[in-house]
Amino acid sequence: YPFVKKSSDIGYCFLKYADYLKIYTEFINHYAGVIECLSENRKNKKFTHFLKEARTNAKMEITSYLIQPVQRIPRYVLLLKELQRYTWPEHHEHDNLVKALAKAEEIATHVNERKRQIENMTKTLEVQSNITGTFDSLIKPDRKMIREDVLIKVSSGMFSSMKRKERVMFLFSDLLLWTTTAYQFRGKMSLAAAHAEVSKKIDLGLEISSSKELCLLVFESKAQMESWIADFKAGKEYAKKVRKRLMEVRKRTIDSKRGKAHTLVMEAFKTLEKDRSSAGSNENLENLSTHASETGGEISHSV
Repeated sequence: YPFVKKSSDIGYCFLKYADYLKIYTEFINHYAGVIECLSENRKNKKFTHFLKEARTNAKMEITSYLIQPVQRIPRYVLLLKELQRYTWPEHHEHDNLVKALAKAEEIATHVNERKRQIENMTKTLEVQSNITGTFDSLIKPDRKMIREDVLIKVSSGMFSSMKRKERVMFLFSDLLLWTTTAYQFRGKMSLAAAHAEVSKKIDLGLEISSSKELCLLVFESKAQMESWIADFKAGKEYAKKVRKRLMEVRKRTIDSKRGKAHTLVMEAFKTLEKDRSSAGSNENLENLSTHASETGGEISHSV
């Protein structure tokens, strides 16, 4: 790059051109849209075929390439930390390394805030790509994938018999989805108003229920069930926080629109009053002119 000054001082190079790294934040801000676009285009057979052909010559999946820019900034921070660690304070490059590390960490702060969300969306897209069948897209910016387990799902059969089938269960913050062990879609359940309760009928059984649905799962051990319950509760808490945050955003938006509407109304009233005052002044001048004509007097006024 012709604009880059050659230097052996690594800290100086990072410090001088660190602001260019902020362009990564633009990529991150649009990442959710990229994942949604990729998810939508995977429905296109030609696009899917193209990805399969490209994968034969590539080292990684396309999602792995997409997430690399997100992972790059934290790696720069680690590199600068190691360089600073092994550079003695008296060295002429030490001060620049300290300043460069502070700059890189400043940029990394924003990246790290979104990094988990981005990694989660990437994982969700990979899961969705592996599942066959007809179901709604799993990609939502506010949805968090929590865990994947192979469990026994119990369902009611004829004559009140209980059918046990092995299912792959995907637990999200707001959704429970299950497939066959071959990843064929078999069902899903909204967790917005669901709660979990240990079954009184089946050992190591857990009932996930809402007002409309019931899902009975059987675990291999008590430890696994307790871990799953803890993650279920954590997911519910996460979804609750997301809903609260969305409500606050909507409220601010509505308040902002109301404020703008109030301002427009007040400006309209001011304009109306101004027009009325102007009309009143003109009417008074006309009356005075008429009176002067009738009395033979003169009126002088300046504008």
